[in-house]
Amino acid sequence: MHNKYLDHFIQQFIHYIIPKEKKALILDKNRKNISNLSEKYDYIVLVNLLEKEHDILSLLEKIYQHLSENGRLVIIYRNYLHSFFIGLLKSFFKQEYTDYNWLATSDIKTFLKLTNFELFIHEPLCFTEASIPLLSKILNRFILHIFPIDHLSFLQYIIAIKKPHSLKSATVSIVIPARNERGTIEKLFHSLPTLGPRCEIIFIEDHSTDNTLLEMKRCLQLFPNKKNRSFRLLILKKDAGKAAGVRLGFDNAKGDIIIIYDADMTIPAADLLKFYTALITRKGDFINGSRLVYPVGKGAMQLLNILGNKFFTILYSWLLGQQVKDTLCGTKAFWRKDYLEIKRNVDFLKSQDPFGDFYLLLGASRLNLKIIDLPVRYCERTYGSTNIKRFKHAWQLFKLSLFSIKKFKMRI
Repeated sequence: MHNKYLDHFIQQFIHYIIPKEKKALILDKNRKNISNLSEKYDYIVLVNLLEKEHDILSLLEKIYQHLSENGRLVIIYRNYLHSFFIGLLKSFFKQEYTDYNWLATSDIKTFLKLTNFELFIHEPLCFTEASIPLLSKILNRFILHIFPIDHLSFLQYIIAIKKPHSLKSATVSIVIPARNERGTIEKLFHSLPTLGPRCEIIFIEDHSTDNTLLEMKRCLQLFPNKKNRSFRLLILKKDAGKAAGVRLGFDNAKGDIIIIYDADMTIPAADLLKFYTALITRKGDFINGSRLVYPVGKGAMQLLNILGNKFFTILYSWLLGQQVKDTLCGTKAFWRKDYLEIKRNVDFLKSQDPFGDFYLLLGASRLNLKIIDLPVRYCERTYGSTNIKRFKHAWQLFKLSLFSIKKFKMRI
């Protein structure tokens, strides 16, 4: 029997999951013949198709051929536990029952590996297909996401990426926001690696009171630009904040890859090569530094900061649908083309995030980018003190989190 409520729910989800300006193909029981297609798509969505497919491997191989480079495959499928229990009930009452493929999530993962797809998101989608005023909305938008109910959802979805080819190299922009970091500026000029065939280093000065700006100008005279390495200085509007400074650097960046790096140098500058390598070898689309794997340097992070970071780590791993161990690490790397899409899709978040980290992470999740944690060692500062106002910024981030749960998790 045709279920209008479920059809509408799935259509809403598909509209949400596919970012603007992406070319998509929706395949369901009414349209699954892709043999005659000649074009490629950014997204191909399978809606309850695998459960009755005679040859899943062949179907996924054909889909692979019709996805563009870095294309995404979205699979919406029934929880096999539901099929099992419905089958038992119908057998008990001697009712006719349609025999579906016995597809657990682990089976789908195996098929994806065999066809050179890489799964990176697996989430519940719909708890019940019944249309019950108010109750259905509560179940399918809120209760659905609570453990262990999330494992019992009627529909689940998977997003997998067509494994891309590695690149030989790419140009790089390193964006460095700085406020009261005079003591590390010359060390930065000495220590920053030259990444790719051409690397530009963009300093963002945020109205320091310790002569950071004068030190930057002095170093720009000492370290002239070269063919494969250049320095630029941008000055932020007064009281605009770190997030605005970060975006100013991004908007002026010219490299294929953007890397953000904090001027306090609490993470070794040499580690930036690891971020660059992870991107060009296609280990992920968004490389997020994680300071919470190796032992933290003595005095580098206070207990309250560690506890706060742990809290936001758990919250945002759940919110993003991908494991993120350190949400506030100031070192991240991503493709500039993806940043431009993040800006188009989640620009409404920019005024709510004081640092820019959550804006980027949520934007990456909204575009279904594969987020990878890259462990780094976190050292104690050698100059100055942190610009973080713990309680003020924690409250801002908590409000942003509530808004993000409503917008990105509940999709309301």
